Order: sequence, then C-alpha cells, then structure tokens
Amino acid sequence: MENKENKEGAGNKNFNLLQYLITTMVTVIGIFTTIIFFMLNDIKTEQTEFAKELLRIKTVQDINTGSISNLSARVSTLELNYLDYIKNWVDQNYVRKPQD
Repeated sequence: MENKENKEGAGNKNFNLLQYLITTMVTVIGIFTTIIFFMLNDIKTEQTEFAKELLRIKTVQDINTGSISNLSARVSTLELNYLDYIKNWVDQNYVRKPQD
C-alpha cells in the first residue's frame, strides 16, 4: 500500500511539474504573440504613412511634369513668334567664325 501511495505522490509531482511547464510555455507564447501583434501594428502604420508620402510625392511630380510641359510649350511659342528678332540679335551681338 505504501508503495502505491509513493507512486501516486511521484505521479502528482510529475503532473504538477508538467502542468507548471505547460503553463510557463503558454505564458511565454502569449507574451511573444502580444509583442509580435504590436510590432505588426507598428509596421502597418509605418506602411500607411509611407504610402501617403509616396502619393504626395507622385502628385508633386505630376504637377512639376505638367508645369515643365507648359513652360516648354510657352518657350517654343515665344521662339517661333520672335524667331526673326532672335536671329537679328545674334547676328548683331556675336561674331561668327568664317566657315572653311
């Protein structure tokens, strides 16, 4: 009988140790899961902010491209309108090298 009680006591000790290990593992996994959850939320927030900044940069780039196109068209129009004036000014202000 005494031997049977010793086995039950040893079994309870093993059960308590196993229960303690499982509880510890679940707690550690829970802590890591919480840390990963918050890290993923931070990454998602950073990606959202980066996407907004990228959209703003793209908008500015589109505006600048449009402005450059408008400016180029205006310069081309002015050159066409003042072509004779530009030729006369160049002829008067620059000495051309003789062509050999």
